[in-house]
Formats: sequence, C-alpha cells, structure tokens
Amino acid sequence: MNAQPEYFRPEDAGALYVERADRVIAAGRARAGQGMPPASQDTRRVCVFGIDMQVGFCLPQGSLFVPGAVADTERALGFVYGNLSQITSVVLSQDTHSLGQIFFADFWLDDSGAHPAPFTVISHSDVASGRFRPRFFQEEALEYLDRLQRSGRYQLTIWPYHTLRGGLSQAIVPALLEAALYHGAARDTRPLLVEKGMARLTENYSVLSPEVQQLGGAQLGRFDEALFQTLMEHDRIYVMGQAKSHCVLSTLRDLAARAEQLDPSLLAKVHVLVDAMSPVAPPPLDPLPPSLDFPALAEAGLRELGERGMRLVRCAEGIDLETSGAASPGRASASTARRAPRSSRSAGAAAPSAQVRRAGSMSAVLLEGGQVACATAPKPGLESDDSVVIRVAYAGVCRTDLAVAAGTIPVATPLVLGHEFSGYVEALGPGVQSLRVGDRVSVDPRIACGTCAHCVAGGVCSAPRRLGREQHGCFSEYIAVPASSVLAVPDALSLRVAAYLEPVAAAIAVDMALLDLDAGSRGLVFGDNRFTALALRLLRDRTDFDVTAWAGDQGAPDASAYDFVVETSDPRTPLGWAVQALRPGGRLVLKSRGALLSLPFEGIVEKELRLQGAAYGEFATAMQALEQSQTFFSTLLGREFALADFAACFDHASGDESKKTLLCIGGGD
Repeated sequence: MNAQPEYFRPEDAGALYVERADRVIAAGRARAGQGMPPASQDTRRVCVFGIDMQVGFCLPQGSLFVPGAVADTERALGFVYGNLSQITSVVLSQDTHSLGQIFFADFWLDDSGAHPAPFTVISHSDVASGRFRPRFFQEEALEYLDRLQRSGRYQLTIWPYHTLRGGLSQAIVPALLEAALYHGAARDTRPLLVEKGMARLTENYSVLSPEVQQLGGAQLGRFDEALFQTLMEHDRIYVMGQAKSHCVLSTLRDLAARAEQLDPSLLAKVHVLVDAMSPVAPPPLDPLPPSLDFPALAEAGLRELGERGMRLVRCAEGIDLETSGAASPGRASASTARRAPRSSRSAGAAAPSAQVRRAGSMSAVLLEGGQVACATAPKPGLESDDSVVIRVAYAGVCRTDLAVAAGTIPVATPLVLGHEFSGYVEALGPGVQSLRVGDRVSVDPRIACGTCAHCVAGGVCSAPRRLGREQHGCFSEYIAVPASSVLAVPDALSLRVAAYLEPVAAAIAVDMALLDLDAGSRGLVFGDNRFTALALRLLRDRTDFDVTAWAGDQGAPDASAYDFVVETSDPRTPLGWAVQALRPGGRLVLKSRGALLSLPFEGIVEKELRLQGAAYGEFATAMQALEQSQTFFSTLLGREFALADFAACFDHASGDESKKTLLCIGGGD
C-alpha cells in the first residue's frame, strides 16, 4: 500500500472547492522523485474507471445527489491513494447535458400545458393518450418511447436539470480530480476524461453507448469501440462510480455484452468496487413498481454480472496482482476486437515528455519519409508584417488528414498535418491591427496567394496553399498564418466548438449551391455520418426546403420525386440512386467524394440534371452559425486525445464517422 499525500483529508470527499492543482501536482512530482516508477514500466496494467463521479451526483448540493455517494467517494479515494504504484491509468467519465434534451422537463408539456415535474415517468401510452406531448420532434419522441419499452430498458424519467455542460455540477468531484492529478504527476501519465450524454433524443446512461442508437433514420450515437479497447488493453479494470442502478450498471452491461462477443474470459478483467457506488433512491410510491425499485435492480444486476464472470470486490481488498483474475490470456484475446484500420504511417514516436525539448521548439504530428510521428519541430515565428502566431487549443481530425497520413493524398514532406483548429493569438506582426495577443481565434485553412487575378479582384484564390497539405498544419503546439485567414471567436463560443469552423463552412456551401431553388423544394441528404447531420441541420435552419436524410440501409428512394440530392461521401448510398431519385431538371450537389466517380450518364442526360460542386461557404457566416447553435454543434464533437496519442486518435477517427474526433493540444475554455 502507498502513503497518502500530506494535503489529503478524508472529509474532502464531500466538499465542494477549487482543486489545489499546483499543490497536488507538486506533491505528485515529489512522490515520483522518491522512487515511484512511471506507469509506462508497468508489466501488469491496471485501470481505475470512475463512472460519473461528478458534483451533481456525489455531493449533497447536487440536484441528483445519490445517497451514500460521499462515503463511496471516500472509500474510492482511499483505494486510489492506497494502490497508487499499481494503478497504470485513470479513466473518468462525465455525464454532460444541455437544455432541450428528451429527459428534461422543457422538452415536454402535460395535458394542461405545464412542464412535468422531476421524476415523472413518461410512457408510450402516456403520449398516445395525450397525457403528455413533446414540444419538439414529435414522431421521434414517440418512436423513442416505443423503442425503450420494447427493448426492456428504463422507462423515460424526467430528471432534475443536472451536470449541465459548463456548470459546477458537471465537474469531477474535486477530491477525486486531485487524486487523478496526483496519480498522473507521480506516475508520469495523465487521466483520460470522457464526456457522454449530449445526444438530444436519447438517454446515455452507459458511458459506452446511448440507450437508443438510431431514431427516425438518424444516427444518435454508437458503441464507443475505442474506449472499450482502451479499457481492455489493461489486465484489470477497477470500476467505481454513480449511480450503481443506472450509469454504472448500464456501462457494465454494455462492457459485458461486447466482451462476450469477443472472448468471455475478458469479463474476468473487470473488478467492480461494490462499496464505491450507490443506487438512485426509489421514488416515494406505494406500492413501488418493480421497474422503479432501483436498489433492488442494482443488486440483481451486479449479481448477474458476477455470475457471468466479473469480479465483485471491495475497496479494502486493494490490488493484489498475484491473485487470480489478472486475466493475461484475456488481454491477448482483446486483440481480436475490431480495430479501426491503421496505416503503417501512423506508428507514433515517444510522447513529448520523453523527448529532449530545445528552446524555440514544439511538439507536432509530423509526416516525414513515409512515417508519421509526434516529433520535436521548430516553433514557427512571425513570417511577415501581417503574420500571426497562434497557440493551438483544439484541432479536429478530418478524412483528408487521414488520407495525407496514409499517403493516398501525396504531399511534399516534412509536413505538419491538420487543418481544422482553434487557439489563442501568441504573437502579431506589426502590420496586424485587427487582432490582439490573447484573442481567441479560428482560421480559414486556405492561404491565398495574393497575386492571382481572383485574389486581386477580392475573390477566392484560384491556387491556395492549404494547411496540412501545401503548408504546415495545426497538429502542433503553435502555427503561423496570415492575419487575413484568421477569424475572432465570439466570447460566447467555446474554443472546442470553434475548432469545428471549417466543416461548418464546408456545409454552408451546400445551401449556397441551392439558393436559387424555390421555397418548399424537396431534397435528400445522402449518408449517415456527422456531415450528414451537419448539412441537414444547416439546410433546415437556413432554407425553406423539405429535406430529409437518406441512409444506405433504407434502400433506393422514390424515383423522380426530389428536386435536389446532396451527397456526403457515404459509399452505401450510390450516386445512381441520386440520379434515379431526382426529377427532370433536378440538381445533384457533390460535396465530399474524393475518388473518381462512376455516374450513370444516360440518366443524367435524359433528365437534364445539373451537377453542382460545393467547396466552402463564407467562414464568417459559419462562425455566426456556430455561435447561434452551439449546443447542436457540440453534439457532433466526440472524444479528445492528447497530441502524443495521435496514433490512437487517428485510429478512432478512421473508425467512427458519427462524431468529430479532436486533438486537445493546449485546451481552453
């Protein structure tokens, strides 16, 4: 067992305060200097997986405080500090919500026109009978309730507003965050934070998957295969968190189902700390329906998981890797799980902390000699009077970046990858008057030449140098660009969402390509990915068209029934379907297919169809759209990875098209 640090007090488990980061990290570094080995040297890897151990659930001030959570947290802290030298990784999930979600009162009205009270249960029959009605997405809401009922999942409960993004209740309990920071400093690693719960039309009790993945033909979410793999790369996973009856139990069930698909022996890796979790209190009903007896449901669920192979343990037992249950054979079996394809070019170098850093240098994801590595590169300086150096906060990973890394898009090297990002102004050339040091910014990744006829006329450059292709990109700590490419980020817009500026500008090009069509024109957006959702939302917000998403598994749409079709690079929706679906004189908008296309020219000619390419709309307009619909756009953003973990980031991005994968480089508000 390991000694607890001097700052730690057990009573902090139930206290709300600002984490003492400087003091905690200094104590962790001092512990490392006393012989604590780095986590990278562990031959038996152990993960602590803390599920939704947040202020909203774990402290009495929280609107969804779970009785028993303070004592659970105290025991969990003792477990982490007491077994520090054997814990390789700490993974903490954060339930994260916003207004207008289907489980909050503002989504619903009762038959008197009032919002339902917290803890109201709404069933499919309640809506069918008119007792409750949704204010938005009427058809989807009814389908959701039906899907819950048929799948045997929890009925829809109206919860008090909780863990709202940006609020105190969303934060990890301060004492637990301190333990994670101390562990990271002492063992030369960092905790992994995972957000879940932003899908508007479904609950997301499980960290791994929403309650309903598809609704009304739209994808709400998917099983988080990358997180599952991250957990299964350990020999043991110790699970703690809140609430035992809901988020913990749902996560464990998803974990068990996926493990059993691959190799049932993997279940022995999972050690459930039963005294570091508590159930939601049952509602005060007499008689209490069995479906709402949350303590009984939690105990029965854990018993079942124990019978299937998970280990039910207590915090005081500690970690003894010499006992059974390390499940090394199962660890090997985890390699049979589906992984996103990785090019040999994605083999990463050591993390920046292991590199020798020189003055004027930075870390960057660099393509050179056919290999991609997180390497040390020169920090860029001001290149001209109108140049701007930006400290990168967040960067999005695009299919184009993956293609450049894989070599399918040829580029000159060495080259820093990446072209979607946000950050802070670090330095300004003397000719820049529109920005100040410290400003929050994003960028149009097309760097105009300034000399072609189009540039001289004030139009779009005919041969721009593109970040991450002809010019060093943003997968780095710093980047230099001309001030003319920089846009200020509004105060109300988070830098995380602002990193999505380029895809939004790309989607706005779709509406611009259709501006001359009549109001009420019918259209389809082909695909089932985040760009499909993005294009669909902007078309609905900015036009009067009747537009619907069309996924490949829906089969061919009705013939000659639509005025326009937009493609979004989904191979399951062939362009032949678009030609068939369009009326004579209709329009096919080509947005994102990068390969040579096979088109049925006979149909195009006979119907006299118009093919319209769409590259970018105005970036300033895209910034306004981000600010106005920040909550929606945040639902299209997914997992974050550190710059040094770019290989895992690329893997995840290549396998999950539902959400934008991000590199968190400098972070920010």
